[in-house]
Amino acid sequence: MASWGPWVVPPCPYPSTAWSRPNFGQQQPPRAGVLGPRPKGLISFTSHADIEPLTKRIADGDTTPLLTQQPITNLSLSSGTAEGRQKFVPFTHHSSQTTLQIFKLAAAYRSRIYPIRRGGRILEFIYSIKQCKTKGGIIAGTATTHYYASDEFKIKQQQTKSFTCSPRGVISCGDYKQSTYCHLLLGLYFSHEVEFVTSTFAYSIVEAFRSFEEMWKELWGRIESICVELERADWFSIIPKLWPNAKYVYSIMTGSMLPYLTKLRHYAGELPLVSADYGSTESWIGVNVDPSNPRFLCLYRYRLGDVVEVDGFYNKTPKLNFICRRNLILTANIDKNTEKDLQLVVERGSQILSKSTKRAELVDFTSHANVTKQPGHYVIYWEIKGEIDKKVLDECCRDMDASFVDHGYVVSRRTKSIGPLELCIVQKGTFKKILEYYIGNGAALSQFKTPRCTSNKVLLKILNVCTIMRFYSTAYG
Repeated sequence: MASWGPWVVPPCPYPSTAWSRPNFGQQQPPRAGVLGPRPKGLISFTSHADIEPLTKRIADGDTTPLLTQQPITNLSLSSGTAEGRQKFVPFTHHSSQTTLQIFKLAAAYRSRIYPIRRGGRILEFIYSIKQCKTKGGIIAGTATTHYYASDEFKIKQQQTKSFTCSPRGVISCGDYKQSTYCHLLLGLYFSHEVEFVTSTFAYSIVEAFRSFEEMWKELWGRIESICVELERADWFSIIPKLWPNAKYVYSIMTGSMLPYLTKLRHYAGELPLVSADYGSTESWIGVNVDPSNPRFLCLYRYRLGDVVEVDGFYNKTPKLNFICRRNLILTANIDKNTEKDLQLVVERGSQILSKSTKRAELVDFTSHANVTKQPGHYVIYWEIKGEIDKKVLDECCRDMDASFVDHGYVVSRRTKSIGPLELCIVQKGTFKKILEYYIGNGAALSQFKTPRCTSNKVLLKILNVCTIMRFYSTAYG
């Protein structure tokens, strides 16, 4: 087959005369344009708190145009991992059309650097949940569920000339374990046709291949010799060895996905890791215009609470680097440590793990600011694969405590206003239980992100019940 690309870049998916301007229930007809007229002066930001009363009215059956000119036939459910509760977000036909345009635009930029064959296959680890109806008869489900059920999902495959390995029945079966098994099985069946491997988040790809390590013998006898060799090599470079024509791995790899990159790189070998586009349940924010160096093009005016860095411009549009989520903060006194700060600290500790004489790796982690007793202190929960000496874990705990550089934290530790860091080692499968808790409450694997800081009582109960060892820092004497 002939090489495919580079494509002609399609036009900007946002209408030139249509900007979002909810009327917040004012008794006036909706203005022209899909999203309202382009503002001429200063524009205000909106947040979920602004629209939540209106989405509740829509969910309860109010059909007046409260937020959009187009009818709202669906409501999207956020994953709930960031704030501990799921939110309703309006979803219209325009949402599906925008998603289609974003995917086409992103594929055009990728094809300039990583051209793929026309008619090739995509190994996609994507998952839907069962849709339900609200009190007012509105269909509710995750944004990805709505998109995978839409015509635009089919159109995207036809227009990009690349087709997912799995039929809709696999994507929407509702059991993520069975879906993963079938994704892998069909991926192996189409092994020489697969052009790239993808999922919404890097977490889903890593989890899929962790599952593959455990069940490969059930999948296909023809790959036995390759898998025996891979098993001996600790599954290094499994993706290019089983899918020899794959050009890259494509997924969201920024923010809370950064801790999974080491394992993803292990599975991908030398294949390029390409960061996907910047979006949320609420809207698309940007397109990755530089697949070889993840940056995101575009801004929108809904307040998400993400911290981003403007790193230049593409024409007149800012290029963004995602830094962290603003609302995920550890604090026990006058200290403030962000998700990014926590990741750097955990990375420091995990480096000690990887350098130890016994081979061990960090599977996943989360944290909690325990202020039930004074002084309060930080608790970091680790799930580890492999065996490790207690002395090494003591060192990890001490080093992580000393690695927090926030001035408020350092001063508080020195004056004993914050107690010693507590490192809790949880048993194997603990973070799978957390995943299953969220899925059982309506989240889809495609949207799941391990909460990096939690005060959720259910999660803390799971974590504390599953704790098998505890260590306390001696960093400050």
